[in-house]
Amino acid sequence: MTIAEEVQRESGPGKVPVVGIQGGVGSFNHTAADEWLPKCGCAQYELRCFDSTAALFHALRTGQVNFGQFAIFNSSAGFYSESLQAVSRNIFEVVAHYKIPIVHCLIHHVDIRRDQVVKIITHKEVLKQCRKKLSLAYAGIEIVEGTGELTEPASVAAAIAAKKLEPYVATISCALLAKEYSLVVGDSGLQDIENNEITFLLVR
Repeated sequence: MTIAEEVQRESGPGKVPVVGIQGGVGSFNHTAADEWLPKCGCAQYELRCFDSTAALFHALRTGQVNFGQFAIFNSSAGFYSESLQAVSRNIFEVVAHYKIPIVHCLIHHVDIRRDQVVKIITHKEVLKQCRKKLSLAYAGIEIVEGTGELTEPASVAAAIAAKKLEPYVATISCALLAKEYSLVVGDSGLQDIENNEITFLLVR
């Protein structure tokens, strides 16, 4: 029985599964969901974005979403500590697991050049995967771990696009992020290893 069939059996005909993802629009989680949910038998679905794995599990427990997807392991940096903590505190069923290749990109405002970037804000897990290349290619640039409302690269991209941050601030994430927020990819392949992959869990 497919995901969509299970949801319709439990909720009624015509119901579209609501899938929560840990990450924003244009994130690698978004990319993984769009690629793999149809392969899991879910051709139609509604995505809801959450800024942490803990928030995603809360949405699962309270019935806000039917399924949740989050990153659990990276081939370069290892297990995601945030996800491990959330997993240890919740009871759930793994519906599917899958991986996608990860290419990290520098994403900045359309009105500046790459060499005008003075600060990079991104997720701590991204920094773990790109530490060596960033230290070489962007040695003179302030590189900080995102916190609060700017924890997720998607939130940083949204703030850049809305001019809530200076145009000389950039983030590092998925190329899709640039498309979603009308920004540009100034550099690509910033991950330290070529065969960089993230494994995701789809749970309920």
